[in-house]
Amino acid sequence: MPPTSQESMKDYSVEVEQMKVTLPIAMLTVLLLAAPGFAQTTTTTTTTTTDSATGQPVVTPPPPLPPDTDRDGDNLPNEFIIGGFVGGSFARNALQTAVDFGANFDYLHNGAFGVEFLAGFAPKFKLDRLAGTDSDLNNYVFNVIAAVPVGEFHAVRPFLSGGVGALTLSQGTTTSTSTVVNTTAALFQPSETHFGGDIGGGLMAFTGAVGIRADVRYFSSIGHKNANQPSGAVPGTLLSVLDNTSFWRANVGLAFRF
Repeated sequence: MPPTSQESMKDYSVEVEQMKVTLPIAMLTVLLLAAPGFAQTTTTTTTTTTDSATGQPVVTPPPPLPPDTDRDGDNLPNEFIIGGFVGGSFARNALQTAVDFGANFDYLHNGAFGVEFLAGFAPKFKLDRLAGTDSDLNNYVFNVIAAVPVGEFHAVRPFLSGGVGALTLSQGTTTSTSTVVNTTAALFQPSETHFGGDIGGGLMAFTGAVGIRADVRYFSSIGHKNANQPSGAVPGTLLSVLDNTSFWRANVGLAFRF
């Protein structure tokens, strides 16, 4: 005879009551069985052994964590750093502050010592001996650089650098209405080119591969030379207008390391 509806409801109630009892027991059993394995995976910092001579337990400390060789203080990677900057050239033979811009390319061995190339351009430089007329005063220098990596992941780099290269001066480069023509003439057909040097320092700070770079730098011509052409001579002399020329430059810009 098939069970009645009342008997079916009674059987269902019995099953529910059994589940209320067995389910917590099953969950507790699983937890108890898993606990030793969990403890084993999380308690790996120390090891306890027994001294065979004294019978006393001996606790062995955990081995030290491996160093972060990516940016560890003694294992900084070799880095290339490129960047662009903008700022101003001022003081000394500059009658007033002139806007400049440029780029840098650095190589740092272990993030600390290396070489760099700097190129800076000041298209409206007012040189005192030219009565403050606008001229293009550019610089191209190769420097030795020394940095001190500090901070977490050595992301901050105070640095000093200095070296030698060339200062170039272009006069009368605004004869064309084309900016491209004038800029090309200033870069590749300067009125004067003079041996020079620079020294300065600043700070680089990075977040990952991207950062900022700021520096203050002193530039000066080195030695004496005759002008390339009479129009480029100091009035009353044959010396280049870049003889004894010096100025300061302050810049800030973006930097990328890889």
